Amino acid sequence: MKRLCDSPSVAHGANLVGLVLVRGVRRCDGVRDVLGVCGGSDLVVPPAGAGRGWGWFVLLGAFVINIVVGGTSFSFGVMYVHLLKEFQQSKSATAWVASILYCVSLLLGPVASTLTVRFGLRKVTIAAGLVTTAGFLASALAPSLWVLYFTFGVVVGAGFAVCDVTASVAVAYYFRKRRALATGLSECGTGIGTFAFPPLCEALVDTYGWRGAFVLMGGIALHVTVCGALFRPLDAFDRLAGSPVVWILRLLAQSRSVTLRR
Repeated sequence: MKRLCDSPSVAHGANLVGLVLVRGVRRCDGVRDVLGVCGGSDLVVPPAGAGRGWGWFVLLGAFVINIVVGGTSFSFGVMYVHLLKEFQQSKSATAWVASILYCVSLLLGPVASTLTVRFGLRKVTIAAGLVTTAGFLASALAPSLWVLYFTFGVVVGAGFAVCDVTASVAVAYYFRKRRALATGLSECGTGIGTFAFPPLCEALVDTYGWRGAFVLMGGIALHVTVCGALFRPLDAFDRLAGSPVVWILRLLAQSRSVTLRR
C-alpha cells in the first residue's frame, strides 16, 4: 500500500498543467502546490509563451514600484531639515529615522521572500502597499522622534522590503527570453525616482508642511497596491481553474485516506 501523493500517476499530472518547478522538489509537492492544497513551497516559472504579453504590464508595475520606493527612500534629506527644527533633537538622533528605514528594508529581505512564496506576488505586494501607506499616515501624526523611529523606520521600512523583493521577483517570474532587459528596465525606476522625488518632496513640504507631505507621500505609496494587482496569475492558472481534472486531483490530494494498491 502507498499513499496517493507518492504515486507516479499523480505526479504525471504535474506535467499536464505545463508548469515547471524552480527548484527540485518532490512531484507530489509540485502537484499539490499548483492545485492550491499546500501552503506553497516553491514558486513556479511559466513555460515559453505563457502570459501572452502580460509580462510587459508586470514590468510596468515593477517599474512604478521602484520609482515610489527609491524616490521616497532617497528624498529623506529634504525631510531631515524640517524634522530637526520640529523636534529640536541632535543631528545624529534625527538621522536615525532614515537609518532604521534602510536597515529594516534590507534586513527583512528573507522574510519578504518567504511571504512571497507562501502567499503569492499579488497578495503580498498589495498588503505591502497598504502597510507603507499606513506608515506614512502614522508618521504625519508622530509627536516625537521615537514614534517616527517606529512608524517611518520600521513600518514603512517593512513595506519597502516587501516591495523590493516582489518587484524583482515578478519581472524574473514573467520573463524568460528578455529577462535581463526587463530587469534592467524595472531597475531604472529607482534612478528616476531618486532624481524626481527630492524636488517633489520639497515642493510638498513648502506648500503643506512636513506632516502634510507625509500624508501626500502616503497617497503616492498607495499606488503600489495598483501595481501589485498587475501581478496576476499566469494564463496557465486561469485555464486550469475550472478544469474537471484539476478538481478531481485536488480532491484526491486532500483526502488522506485514499490509497492505491501496488
